[in-house]
Formats: sequence, C-alpha cells, structure tokens
Amino acid sequence: MKITHIFIILFISFFTTMCSKDNKCGNGKTYYNLSENDKSQIPYKGNETIKFLNTSSSDTLTFKAEPEWSYYTNSKFYGADCPMEDICQGRGIAFFNVIQNKKIVINQVYSTDGNLQLLELNYNDLFTVKSGFPFTGFTYDSASINGHFYHNIRAITGKILMPKDVGFWFTEKEGIIKIYTNEGDTLNLIK
Repeated sequence: MKITHIFIILFISFFTTMCSKDNKCGNGKTYYNLSENDKSQIPYKGNETIKFLNTSSSDTLTFKAEPEWSYYTNSKFYGADCPMEDICQGRGIAFFNVIQNKKIVINQVYSTDGNLQLLELNYNDLFTVKSGFPFTGFTYDSASINGHFYHNIRAITGKILMPKDVGFWFTEKEGIIKIYTNEGDTLNLIK
C-alpha cells in the first residue's frame, strides 16, 4: 500500500511539474537590450545641431535634434501552449530643419525577429536605409569633406530609383557626415 501511495504521489508531482506553465516556459519573455557599447557607436544624445552644405544648390541646411527617445517593441509567438514574447529595446533621435521642412531620423533597434540589431537612417521620408549593427569594418579609412578629414567611415546605402544611390556616410565620432538623396542632392557636413 505504501509503495502505491508513493508511486501515486510521485506520478502526480511529475505531471504537475511537467504541465506547469512557469516551469515549461519560464515567464515566456526574452529581453533584447542595447548595451552601453552599442549605444556609444551612435554619437548623438539629443539637442545637437548639425549643418550640411547642399553641393547642388550651395544652400546650408541646419538641423536641430530633439531629445533622444527609447522604446520597446514586442513580438509575440504562441506555440506548444507556451506564450513567448520578445521585448526589444530601441532608441532614436530626430533632427528637424523647420525652414526647409526637412528631417533626419536615426533609429537603433533590435529586430523583432530576434537577436539582430539594425541601424535605420531616414532622410525626409524620401528613403530609409538599414545596416546590421554593431558595425564591423569600415567602408573608407578616411575622406576629406569640406576641408575636414574624417576617419573610419561607414557607407550605409540603398537603391531607390536605378541607378541613383541613396544613403549616408557615418562615423562613430561625428555621426552623419554625408547624405546622398534620390533627388540628386549631396549634403556634406559643415564643421
């Protein structure tokens, strides 16, 4: 009789443990946060002013940054009676030029597909280019723009209307140093 009771208790304990949602799935949430090192690769913190020279028109465009923002995106998956949720941290900053009604938006995000970071750069809603993140390697060792030398440059480009390239040149120290637009303009940073 004692062996039967022990067997029944062990049997019930085993199946209670196996069917417990907490033991099966944990809390079902996975957090993907940006490290301080990842954040340091984007030099903007908010309230900066950046100026560009439009090489086509010789106009100067001045952009003022809003304060930086942080946000989280969620991706839900339900499988095997186990709700799972990816909670992905992101951060962004927007620069506005109210005179010419233009903007630059930078987002540093974890993809909701999992452990993949992306840097998204948007110019005036005309185009958005994306790059894997954190950066590895450089596109150019150095370049001179408006009489200043920049080092360790990354070109983040895309194609909108063939054969025009669009995109940004970017450094960890200075941020955006050049923008190519699908309107045929090139904007170079003024230091």
